[in-house]
Amino acid sequence: MNISQQFSPPLKYVRPYFIAGSIFYLLSMFMLYFIDVSALNILDPIVVSFTHTFLIAFVMMYIFASSIQILPVVFESEHKHLDFFKYIWLFITFGVVFMVVGFLFYSTFIPIGGSIILLALIFQLYNFFFTIRGSKKNNFSLKTIVASNIFLFLGVLVGVYMALAHSGLVQTNLLTILPSHIFLLVGGFIFLNIMGVSMVLLPMFGTTRGFTKVPIKISVFTMSLAILISLISNFFDYLILKYLSSFFVIVSLSIYIYQMFLIYKNRVRKDFDIYIKALMISALSLVFFLIFFIVYLIKDDINYLFEALWMMFGGFFAFIIIAHLYRIVPFLVWFHRFSPYIEEKEVPMLHDMYNEQHGLIQLYLSLFGLVFISIGIFLQNAYIFKAGVCFSIVGSLFLTYIIAKIFLVK
Repeated sequence: MNISQQFSPPLKYVRPYFIAGSIFYLLSMFMLYFIDVSALNILDPIVVSFTHTFLIAFVMMYIFASSIQILPVVFESEHKHLDFFKYIWLFITFGVVFMVVGFLFYSTFIPIGGSIILLALIFQLYNFFFTIRGSKKNNFSLKTIVASNIFLFLGVLVGVYMALAHSGLVQTNLLTILPSHIFLLVGGFIFLNIMGVSMVLLPMFGTTRGFTKVPIKISVFTMSLAILISLISNFFDYLILKYLSSFFVIVSLSIYIYQMFLIYKNRVRKDFDIYIKALMISALSLVFFLIFFIVYLIKDDINYLFEALWMMFGGFFAFIIIAHLYRIVPFLVWFHRFSPYIEEKEVPMLHDMYNEQHGLIQLYLSLFGLVFISIGIFLQNAYIFKAGVCFSIVGSLFLTYIIAKIFLVK
């Protein structure tokens, strides 16, 4: 892997994404406070607002932030339109704000927000495909990330159509096409992106050697199959197709968990630092997601669906991102700000870039939030649920503070 200034864009391009992402993570935790846990509904405006803020302005923002730095390094090809990234995060920010205002107050704002986000993704995809054209690499990670970006584009198109329907501009049944929107964006873009990138980052940060990649290839294939079956089910209303797509999701994620275990098992260094702790929480959350999702499919009880979704969002997605923030952000700041002077003067070490005790406080607060919110959903108890939300809010405040402070290190 060629980690050099040539393949690593300046810090000014990536900094706004990490700062904005942490702020939106905090805002999404605040939104949870207003959800009525005794009457959960997948189309509740607060629930929909939280989902889009969390997935687009937090998860997707961090995926884009990582891709700015990781793609050129991994595929040894410079960004062809790097200046696009000066504006993409702004489009995402304004797009999400318009959508949330639309969900909560004025439905006509929803297609405006969706169109702004679509424009951001067009810029991102244009740069992405022209960047990888210059790469001589043709490995598994590249193919997976290409597939994830194709699913992203299709998912956003479906989302814009749903936005038009929500505002009354077109007539359709939102519940009919909602599964395809979720499968394309969550399964297709987010999960495939995580799967592809994790085959680079997990072994690198975990110093892992000598593990097989067969499980991850099967996992990606079965997830892609689940998405395609979900799309087909829009045209052929057979219940078996919906269960089949869910079955392949379960198979895919089960195999991915096994792949994560193989990487963890074959680590050279056996450190148990904040990175490994956050990864373990994310992996356990994914296990609980599968358990709750299977129970939901058997019982058809929406509370189990919300349990599963919370474990996926607040557990797996949040903690796998948090884990890599504690590796990526300190390294990027150190690499750009201090590595050129390493032979000229004394420079801070990577572990000096942030206070690990603060990081552990953040991690445990967020973990308490994850557990209490899950219990609150299960018991439909507003007090336990809101206690968990308070833990999560304080944890996200710590995360925002830590990320901002790392960027201020001089």
